[in-house]
Amino acid sequence: MVTILPKPAQPDLFSNGTLCEGEELILTTTSTSVETYQWLPPNGPDIEDTDPQYTVPVTDEDIHEGTWRLIVTQFGCESDPSEPLTVNIDP
Repeated sequence: MVTILPKPAQPDLFSNGTLCEGEELILTTTSTSVETYQWLPPNGPDIEDTDPQYTVPVTDEDIHEGTWRLIVTQFGCESDPSEPLTVNIDP
């Protein structure tokens, strides 16, 4: 018997809006019934977490600005990446 597991739905990705220098970037998703969240920053390594909200530390400002994406995993199956979310930092 072969069991085919469903692919998770493509996640929606949101942020706390346009940021000023020194502010934390907070990313969230409405996809909450999954095992892991793979946050894909514009500049830097991917970040794997089990929380549907990710706060980018102020010390990592160099990875704030640009296009972010998110992939979620459930039962070992990965979703398609979220639509891109562009983050701009106003000086």
